[in-house]
Amino acid sequence: MLIILGLLVCCAVTYTVRHALKHSVRRVIALVATVCAVSLSTTFLFFLVVLIKADHSQAPIWYAGPDLAASKLKTKHPRKIIQAFKLIPRGVQDAMRTTSIGTRTIDPARDDFFCTIIEERKTLPKKHPHYLLLKIIANSLYGIFAELNKYEYGKNKAKQLEVFSGEQKFEQSTCVVERPGKWQFPPAAALITAGGRLMLSILEHMVEEHRGAYLLTDTDSMLFVASKNSTLVPCPGGQHKLPDGRPAVKAMTWKQVEEICTKLNRLNPYRTVAEILKIEECNYDRAGKPHQLYGLAVSAKRYVVYTRSKSSFEIIKPSEDGLGIVYVPENASATNPWIAKIGKLIIRVGLWKRGSSFS
Repeated sequence: MLIILGLLVCCAVTYTVRHALKHSVRRVIALVATVCAVSLSTTFLFFLVVLIKADHSQAPIWYAGPDLAASKLKTKHPRKIIQAFKLIPRGVQDAMRTTSIGTRTIDPARDDFFCTIIEERKTLPKKHPHYLLLKIIANSLYGIFAELNKYEYGKNKAKQLEVFSGEQKFEQSTCVVERPGKWQFPPAAALITAGGRLMLSILEHMVEEHRGAYLLTDTDSMLFVASKNSTLVPCPGGQHKLPDGRPAVKAMTWKQVEEICTKLNRLNPYRTVAEILKIEECNYDRAGKPHQLYGLAVSAKRYVVYTRSKSSFEIIKPSEDGLGIVYVPENASATNPWIAKIGKLIIRVGLWKRGSSFS
């Protein structure tokens, strides 16, 4: 069953996805990003920056603490730390004022801003004028810590810059200068996104403990290969073998996926948000009962999720992001869902390549 879960993380991390599995049984978990990563960043681990010798580099490289933890989960090998430092807040910034958003008044000296905006958005109706505002703040606020504004100068007006990169410092002449934004603080941006990657790494590790598989992961989601009962699903490159010798992956059970959600939800930092990892509504039919979903994907931004019967199929969740290079048809409208039509075409091509089809 394709189950979409939601993990609320105040970041938009681009997370490397696994290459797609072909048309087969899926259970999608969508990890809807929460500010959980930001809240966890208040611990020493997430404010830790370490210098280690990476396998792919001649020189030591600086990494954020969460990435070091994720590496240990993935490789099972500890890394030798050459040098480390952590950022410690000191004092309270002057001139901070309370602000009102939605129905809440936020006191920056007392309230956890990131947790508060998530909790407030969850309590507001979607039609509230501040609902979208809170969603945008939660998903993109980390970006102001990495803001750079590009300025271009003529060849005769090149600027001399001092460049600091890791342990290196040098001067360089350039006609393009990137000036930091008003609130730029790269360590915060790097640590928030690293916290998001660690959350996904934890989820990936849990799947591997069950010897399971997933279709893809993205910034805030994972699409699990799962069914009501554990079974093997044909998949090129799979670690298992079907009786006829074809490679396959193991589909986890729906219950196992739910158990993973329960475990990860122990990290929930919110008072009024029940789950940071949730099963999305598309995993249930119109009667509210779980139904089997299927998926076809080549990457995080190019996938389609659907249900099927012996003679037909229905598009449940088509990805729009991968269609950026495609022009919108002139007759496209709310009554002409061209994205779903492209999803159907992709499925038919995929099935044709497998030697099967729908009428």
